[in-house]
Amino acid sequence: WLRMTSVLSRHCRLNCAAQTLAVLLAFATAGHSVRVRAPSPSAVLSSSHGGGLVWLGCGPGLCVHPVALATPRSARMGDAANGVVAPTSVAGDAEDVQESQAARAFAAARVDHGQDGPRPVSSALVVRRPEPVFLGLPPAEQTWAHAVSSWRELTAALNDPSITAIEADILMGSVGANGSTALPIMAHPPQRTSDLPFTDFIRACVENGKKHIKLDFKELEAAALCLPVVRAYADQLRRNSQAVLLNADIMNGPGRRIGGLPVPADKFLDLVSTHCPGAPLSLGWRVRPGAYDRYTEDDVERMKLAYSEYMSRLEVQPAGVVFPVALRLATKSVGVLSKLLSGDGAVPSSQILVWTGAGEWPPPRSLLDVAKMRFWQAGLADRVGYDCKVAAGRASGIMNDLVVCLAGVVPSALD
Repeated sequence: WLRMTSVLSRHCRLNCAAQTLAVLLAFATAGHSVRVRAPSPSAVLSSSHGGGLVWLGCGPGLCVHPVALATPRSARMGDAANGVVAPTSVAGDAEDVQESQAARAFAAARVDHGQDGPRPVSSALVVRRPEPVFLGLPPAEQTWAHAVSSWRELTAALNDPSITAIEADILMGSVGANGSTALPIMAHPPQRTSDLPFTDFIRACVENGKKHIKLDFKELEAAALCLPVVRAYADQLRRNSQAVLLNADIMNGPGRRIGGLPVPADKFLDLVSTHCPGAPLSLGWRVRPGAYDRYTEDDVERMKLAYSEYMSRLEVQPAGVVFPVALRLATKSVGVLSKLLSGDGAVPSSQILVWTGAGEWPPPRSLLDVAKMRFWQAGLADRVGYDCKVAAGRASGIMNDLVVCLAGVVPSALD
């Protein structure tokens, strides 16, 4: 302890030394074993280098790791009782840095060196970021108006008190059969005309103010043109308590593992971070729901990596993410998909939405019941929503499943 005090006295200002010793004493009196690693006190603790301290904790057997880092003046001490301490300002005259840089440094250093070698730290680090201007995720269970692509459908959905959320597809096309200018319209592929441009759609939804909105971008160009408009409505959407989810199928998935992506993950997430940072996302896979395939560990890991890289670029707190999955495929993959929401490496503030597509042969209700039961058994019932159309009767549902099984694909309208 004397050596530690001496090092801190020589290389830190008094306030840093006092705060540091307070943290160490707090852990010591709580019965924690504290170890400190510093490759070079002058490199890590010297205020003349604008350095800082990052303290990483994981409960009993806590390790305290000094990490070279320029910390913002606004950083504050975290909750030591939970074994998590946020960075403390060391150099009062050091220039402030973006909190995203601090977050990356935190992530790079999150290792607890125990008796059995390095292992990931289980406790979440407290990195304070500004709240996003967008409302967070709504409850997983919603009553959806699906594929709203015309004024008639939009009017019906807005006036239906049982509808709580509206989903609509957006691509580049023309308004009216004789339109010549390409602009973002509400339409489902392969349609390229509509009587409802995106600007009218979003304005009507915001003026109504009662339904959550899910925007399904089918093309990157449409996303690039629409996201600035969404950002312009952000304050009003928040006042209305309306969530807006930005959706795209950003990866190839079951039944569609080969081929190009109209909306690649990196480019779409770059657009979101530029125009609507922190907005709730809905990130899915391009699939054929009737394919002889299922969601795999690789599908889940690639999606988690893409979202993690997106979060590392944000300077605001992310509002959450939904992972939409096809009912026929998800029923076979509940164990794998559950890893998105729970367990080691789970995505924070995440949900799953199980869907059936426009033009898909409706499955029997029993299939939906099986999916609900399996997610309930996984302890995720309150974080999984359903936007599924099922067959009116058992016989028709079984017949539809037989047709899909024999074909191995679903109707081309899903493409």
